[in-house]
Amino acid sequence: MVMFPLANRSPAGRSLAGLRWCLTAIVKQGDPAAITEMDLRYQYFGVKFELTVDGVKIVSKARFVTLVDLALSLSVVVERISSGQDAAFGFTERGEVIRLSRDGDLVAVSSSIRPVRASVERGELVGEFVQFL
Repeated sequence: MVMFPLANRSPAGRSLAGLRWCLTAIVKQGDPAAITEMDLRYQYFGVKFELTVDGVKIVSKARFVTLVDLALSLSVVVERISSGQDAAFGFTERGEVIRLSRDGDLVAVSSSIRPVRASVERGELVGEFVQFL
């Protein structure tokens, strides 16, 4: 089983992730067309993302990530895993890399900063990622 709980709210304090996270909720008050692609991908829509595979927490939701950047990364992961290739994705906000590698009919999922590894059927993983996207 793969789970992706998200907390879709801005942090209460500015010190957590910076002023841009707090501004996410008020973007619509300005001119949304003025937001650059880079800002949209890397500075707005902060969420707490957690990845659990077969009961093993691969990614902790202790810190915020940008939803647009995460979604774009996961779409590439879906393409690669669906075609039988290995894949990886990282986080702009931290140095963690999540590796997904074929292990027969399963996909092994591991983190570069946590000493954990879990496996899941390829079809289930792809289905969960697609549902998330």
